[in-house]
Amino acid sequence: MSTSSNDKNITTNSETLPKFQSVKLQPQARTQPRNTQQIDRKSTLLDHHNRDVDPRTGNNPGTWTPGVIPLVSNKYHQSRTVFEVIDPVNSNFVQDIMKCLKLRSIHVVYDEATATCKTSSYMKFTIRLLRQSKATNTILVNVQRRTGCAIAFRDEYQAIYHAAVFGEITPHQISGSISLPFDMEHMHSEYIPLEAGTVERMLDTSITHLGSKLHDTHVHTLQDLLSITNPSSKETSLMACKLMLEERYFTIFEYVVSDIMKKVDYSDRRYDDSEEHLRSLTLNLLGNILSSLQNNTLFASMIQQKQYYTNITETLIWYAENAVTCPWNACLAVKCLRLLWPISAEAELFKAIHCLYHAETVGKCSHNLLEKEAGKALNVMNI
Repeated sequence: MSTSSNDKNITTNSETLPKFQSVKLQPQARTQPRNTQQIDRKSTLLDHHNRDVDPRTGNNPGTWTPGVIPLVSNKYHQSRTVFEVIDPVNSNFVQDIMKCLKLRSIHVVYDEATATCKTSSYMKFTIRLLRQSKATNTILVNVQRRTGCAIAFRDEYQAIYHAAVFGEITPHQISGSISLPFDMEHMHSEYIPLEAGTVERMLDTSITHLGSKLHDTHVHTLQDLLSITNPSSKETSLMACKLMLEERYFTIFEYVVSDIMKKVDYSDRRYDDSEEHLRSLTLNLLGNILSSLQNNTLFASMIQQKQYYTNITETLIWYAENAVTCPWNACLAVKCLRLLWPISAEAELFKAIHCLYHAETVGKCSHNLLEKEAGKALNVMNI
């Protein structure tokens, strides 16, 4: 079906950022501005021509050039998640799919007529373009789930279908933390408060499970910790984060920091992104802790005295610099950098600013949330 650009209804509603939910920052009083060297944002951004992404030179991770679209084989079986695009030249469906994936903050690797996609929840799927025959002007768009939640895949499939066929591009509401399945503020008399000691028992159980050698046990434990530290969970978030600073539960905070420090070895041929997923959970959890305790002077003092800050900042910068490889973890790292800003060290300032420009550039090319988060961090730093 052919549609003109005037007929396309592209939704531009704002997308929800990762829900670390920051409160107003209270930076330390200074007699001199933090960045004594004035940095022009536009000129600094243009200095990244030697980076792994530069829209001006065509080196853009968000560009899909299918090339020659292969013909379907005689044994090809058309599944239910295949749809047709008629008159593909005039419909600009490839550009609409790219816009859809970018707006929905999906990490994509384009390889000729195939796009390999991964969401922030690590649901993976592919988009393959096929031609029925040389004589017809119809393209088959084959969207196939590889791993992850079937319901999440259904949502992404429908978004891709509407973008390719009708030109309707809809953003996806992505939560930076695992949301509770209910809204306590609207439950009123039906709300049942937690039993006393529930948070403590959960933290005790988490310490035990984090000592396991099983990867899945760590994943499920971190997801549980994300649920009770989510800033939207007002009953448990502040309590749980404060308890993690106490000697009895400080092991959890140390585990989070040490796991983030491991980074990800992308050069390993055995790489299957399981470690990348684990890093996303610990980065997410660190963001929750920073959100809840950023006005806590004891927490700020603890980070500085134990010299956590320098090591954490250098590692977060590394994640931001690898935004092309993993934009979701870069987005979470940029969020943490913004929340760490009130207690930041002058020596790390210039490097952090440059990595934020890089992350913002990558976000503008291919990842909406990363673009917004990097821009927000730069604005907080008054750059």
